[in-house]
Parts: sequence; structure tokens; C-alpha cells
Amino acid sequence: MNLSKRRIPFQPSPLSVVKCMVELASPQPGDKIIDLGAGDGRIPICFALKYDDIQCYGIEISSDLVDLARKRVGKLGLSSRVKIVKGDLFKVDLSKFDIITMYLTPYAIKRLLPSLITALSTGSKIISHDFKIPGLSPVKQIVIDSKHKLYLYSSDSIPRNLDNLENSSSLLLKYSRSL
Repeated sequence: MNLSKRRIPFQPSPLSVVKCMVELASPQPGDKIIDLGAGDGRIPICFALKYDDIQCYGIEISSDLVDLARKRVGKLGLSSRVKIVKGDLFKVDLSKFDIITMYLTPYAIKRLLPSLITALSTGSKIISHDFKIPGLSPVKQIVIDSKHKLYLYSSDSIPRNLDNLENSSSLLLKYSRSL
């Protein structure tokens, strides 16, 4: 496997996109939000600054970015509501979160597909910046500054035939083989 295909580059979402992401998510009191590939922590930080009754998490594999994000969280006094975790986003149980945000490569999204479908089936909302989730239909799509797109997914995004385990397994197998 080509290493460059597996890496997820740090490309921060512009603040205009992050603000739209926060609005689009419309979290409810008590919601748990996670940003996959949190980078400098801007997405969980923006959620926490706007909503004081939610818990925000970011997962990031780069030690330097985790340190930067944690410093920003501490400086803003958000340590009780924003947790930045050093870890592998492919190993997180996404079904524990109400809102999942991501700005990932199409390869990473395909690799996460089984976890994303599980999260959606438990009621989570997913917001993807610029890249669609293969095989799913967004319930809402918006364009920001004529160059960025946000895709909102919910349980309504899961094709009806995925209610049948056999069809679900074949879709997941199809995408896992293409990795």
C-alpha cells in the first residue's frame, strides 16, 4: 500500500466553514461531538464557544498538533468541555457520539464507512467537509464561499436496503475491497 495514500494531511477547515459546520450541526444540550483528525482543535473549540451545554472531543494522531490544540483549549478556559485525544481515528467507537465532524480524504472516509454507518444507525449526525460518504445520500448540502461544501448525514442517509444485513454487508465488502 502506498504510504501517501494512507496519510491524512493537516488541512485546516477555514473559519467560515467551521462556523457553518457548527450551525448545521445544531447540537442539543448534552450532545457529545467528535472531530476526526482534529488538527489544531478549531472545530471542537468553536462548538464549545457557541454551546456551553455539550461535550466536545477531537482525535488527532500528530503529537505536535495535539499539543497545539490542547494549549489553545487551555488558554481559552475550555478544558472541562473540550478534550483533545492523541489517537487513531480508525479505532474510535463513533456510535458513542451524537455529532461527528470530519475533513478527511476520500480514502479515509471509505475506510471509516462501516463505523460511519453504525454511528448513523444509532442516531448520530455526520458532517463531512468537501467529500461525500460513498454509498450514502446527504440530507443537506451547502456551499460556502463558492469553493467549500458541507454534507450533512443522518439516519435518513442510509439506503433503505441497508436495513437488511445481507445488503449492508455486501455494500461494506464492496467498499472495503476498493481500499
